[in-house]
Amino acid sequence: MEEEKTSQDIHKYAEDIATIKSMLMAMDEKFFYDPWVFYIWGVVVLAGAAVQYILNTAYAVSLSAIFYKLWIPAIIAGFFLEGIAWITKMSKEGVPIFARYLLKMWVGSMGSLGGIAIMIIMVIELGGAQYVPVIILIIFAVFMFHVAQVSYVFFFVYGYMFLGAALTLFLSDISSVYQFLLSEVFIGLIMIALGVSTCLKERKHEN
Repeated sequence: MEEEKTSQDIHKYAEDIATIKSMLMAMDEKFFYDPWVFYIWGVVVLAGAAVQYILNTAYAVSLSAIFYKLWIPAIIAGFFLEGIAWITKMSKEGVPIFARYLLKMWVGSMGSLGGIAIMIIMVIELGGAQYVPVIILIIFAVFMFHVAQVSYVFFFVYGYMFLGAALTLFLSDISSVYQFLLSEVFIGLIMIALGVSTCLKERKHEN
């Protein structure tokens, strides 16, 4: 009788371990934000692209001036909304917002973004504003490859899409005005597609 009980306990213990393992794997695959973050970024980028095109073509505002007066405020607003999404997601999952590993990730991300911002500003100030669209697409590609290692695998696909778009833009003879416009429209549409992909993936996990 005791041997049978011991066998049942071992079997139950093994099932519990398997359940915990599957839960941890599911959590490891989840993205850090809710899908609506991608929709917000998509709308912000597409709206910014439209305003930039009008300012540049109709009012002859330089691309560098547009970068400082339009895109920096838009990016700051986007990150503010992203912070809200982060807090919402962590609260929903029951994870401490200021957990040590999350703070490390935030500090690392802020440092990387600061370095990227300085690099882009240097390129613009040195008269290489025409290369900014390609650089930004490459940065997005690197971000996708990084996120894919700790989240959904389909981010790899989007990473290669960004890389392909960057190479295509670099090899093209399109004017800088249209390079900016095309890269921004591409980023906006990909952000929306990422939102849809993430939403469908999380619904599949819930089911």
